[in-house]
Amino acid sequence: MLVLTDQARNIEAIAVYIGQREPARTADAVTVRDEWQRFYSVLGDYEANYEQQAYDRARNFRLRFNLANATTEAERLAALEQATRGMSTEEMNGAPDRRRTDGTYVPAPSGSAELARNVAIGLGVLALVLVLRK
Repeated sequence: MLVLTDQARNIEAIAVYIGQREPARTADAVTVRDEWQRFYSVLGDYEANYEQQAYDRARNFRLRFNLANATTEAERLAALEQATRGMSTEEMNGAPDRRRTDGTYVPAPSGSAELARNVAIGLGVLALVLVLRK
């Protein structure tokens, strides 16, 4: 992955954390780690650097991994505490916190999906103009 932005650096840090630094201690954590690897292995440069949706999904994976990896109730509660009360990237940048009360992020619409929608609208308008010109 080509890392150009802080967002991509943050996703890369999550990849290192889930994939290398933090050992999976439960079967559920192994499952989440494997899902993460599938997600991360196909993550493109543009998505990693610029699509909020990719970062939101990565942060949700990190929370799922931490919860699945907890072997005691105290560890699970500590993971939830961090996810719900720690400062989010948005807050550090002076923007509103976008987390839900359970610490997860609702992925923003994909920039690629928005681009595809705009291209489709543009093509529709162009087709209509061409039809009306005849």
